[in-house]
Amino acid sequence: NQDKEWTVLQFAQGLSDSGAIRSASYGAPQILGSNYAMIGYASPQAMFTAFTSSIRAQFDGLVAFIQNAPTCLAGLRAKDFVKFAGCYNGPGQADAYGANIQAAYNAYNSVVAQLGAGGPSP
Repeated sequence: NQDKEWTVLQFAQGLSDSGAIRSASYGAPQILGSNYAMIGYASPQAMFTAFTSSIRAQFDGLVAFIQNAPTCLAGLRAKDFVKFAGCYNGPGQADAYGANIQAAYNAYNSVVAQLGAGGPSP
């Protein structure tokens, strides 16, 4: 429940604003606040403000995270989605997440092939 998540975050911010923001994940890509510097922000609060006000900032953060995580980037380039998932989400569910990413990749390629649209090459 998103409302409960915000309530817990606000409570934690009352204890330690920076600590609370660093310990939560944000936006569609669910990037942990402690990764703020890796994706180009000066502080966890700057990342929090950007992610809570802009889907573009969330997307840019995802791209920056992948670009700055060599294992993630190598996994994508090799189409080794388990490797990518292990880098991005941690090793606990890498096989499951990797399989989901592989299925989405395959579905995209199937649709593009059926349309004969010659969409973006995989």
